[in-house]
This record gives sequence, structure tokens and C-alpha cells, in this order.
Amino acid sequence: MADTIHVLASLEATQVLLLLGIYAAAAVVSGLSGFGFSAIGALSLCVVPPQFGVCKLMLLSLATQAMSVGALRHDVLAHNADWRKGFLPYVAGGTSHVNHRVVTLAALGVSGFSLLLRGALSA
Repeated sequence: MADTIHVLASLEATQVLLLLGIYAAAAVVSGLSGFGFSAIGALSLCVVPPQFGVCKLMLLSLATQAMSVGALRHDVLAHNADWRKGFLPYVAGGTSHVNHRVVTLAALGVSGFSLLLRGALSA
């Protein structure tokens, strides 16, 4: 805790504003896309020491994820009733072809799978 206070006290006003801008941009990107907070927030490591910056990124990323879960809770509860009425077709459809897929992947091997994937991505 003493290190955090020391780091914050040693920052100039322009550095604090820069950090606020970086964290705000990271929050906007994370809010719109659902990921990428630390990718944008890593710019803060140019302003503060890594020990402080990584800890701050972890805490702020956790906060944005917690807010997202709270915001999505209402939507999940609204759709939960539909799943209770008929989730069995989804489970049956997902599990009915598992053995076939596993056997196919095992028969292809690594080189065959990479060729198949390369073909699918280039098509």
C-alpha cells in the first residue's frame, strides 16, 4: 500500500491525466467489445512502473468484468425460462455427433487437420 501511495504521489498532473485517458479508452473498448481492456491499458506501462501498472490493470479489468456480469444478469434471467422449457434438444444436438467428430479428428492427424483448417480459412 505504501508503494502505491508513493507511485501516485510521484506522478505529475499530465501523467495522471494520461493514465485517466488510457484507462477510459480501455474501458470504452472493453465495454463495446467485451474484451481488450489490458491490451489498451498496457499503454499505462509507459507511464508508471510495471509492478504498479500490472496490478492496476488487473484490478480495473476485474472491475469492468464484474460490472458486465451485473449488467448481463437481467438478460440471463429473462432467457432462463426458455432453457427450462426445452434445453434437451440443444444438449442432444451437441452430444449426438461427438463420437463421430472425435474419430474424424483422430483419423486426420495433425497434418490433415491443419490442411482442412487451412482450406476452410482460405475459402
